[in-house]
Amino acid sequence: MKQEIMQRMRIKENSSIVTDILGRTSDILISENGTLLPGVNFFSWIDKNIENVSLYQIIQNLNKTIEFHYVPDGQKFVDENKIINGLQQRVGNLPIKVIVEKEIKRDLLTGKLKLIKNEIQI
Repeated sequence: MKQEIMQRMRIKENSSIVTDILGRTSDILISENGTLLPGVNFFSWIDKNIENVSLYQIIQNLNKTIEFHYVPDGQKFVDENKIINGLQQRVGNLPIKVIVEKEIKRDLLTGKLKLIKNEIQI
């Protein structure tokens, strides 16, 4: 059985090899040192640690700056320093702006809320 699996895995001479996969690169942030950070690194941290935010969106601009847009949950206090510190732990010392919004627009094509948007082509 093991030998059969190994034979299936061998690449034949004229076979194509996948060298790159295109996907959701806009859902990835780039840290100060160039590390690619998938959105899941941010979703769980925000859900567990940031209170009183009903919606949010993280945007990375072409110059690598980070914007954290959020809609507060009513009149409750949002600890913006906690947001900045948590983002810095993940992305390094990139400039970070926290912006309060009344609403965050959904994607016009899909109708979904894009939690992370990266303007940098990866």
